[in-house]
Amino acid sequence: MTFRHSAALALGAAAIAFASPALAKPLALDEQSIAAELKALQLPSELADRNASIEEIDSDFGEDAGYTIYLSQCTDHKDCKVMQFYAGYTESKAGLAEINEFNRSYRFARAVIDKDNEPALTMDVRTEAMSKEEFASVISDWRTLMEAFSDAIYAD
Repeated sequence: MTFRHSAALALGAAAIAFASPALAKPLALDEQSIAAELKALQLPSELADRNASIEEIDSDFGEDAGYTIYLSQCTDHKDCKVMQFYAGYTESKAGLAEINEFNRSYRFARAVIDKDNEPALTMDVRTEAMSKEEFASVISDWRTLMEAFSDAIYAD
């Protein structure tokens, strides 16, 4: 193997290692850090104070597109292992048929009828070793799922 080939291999390996998610900047997994990262993505975030034992962050994608992120499996209110995204929908006539159809069509979220008998959407995400880039991708996926669910339950 010539120097040129070994140098190219070394540069290629370095590029792969640099692009590796394991080396990406990790996201601190607590309420304050998640709220700050939402703001960095130009999304509003407000720490919710509804239940002292559950970490909650409210955000939205604009008019009528609000959601809450619940953090769980935390140690001393940090190092949370799971995020659950939740969006409740009102004024929809969707029933179980629409909910079931959505669940058959979309794999990473769950559509349900909530305790108020209204449609809701949830998505669970394991957060261990999540980078900021991965969090941005999760937010993008959540937006896409919320839009698809809204289209499904408010269809004429």
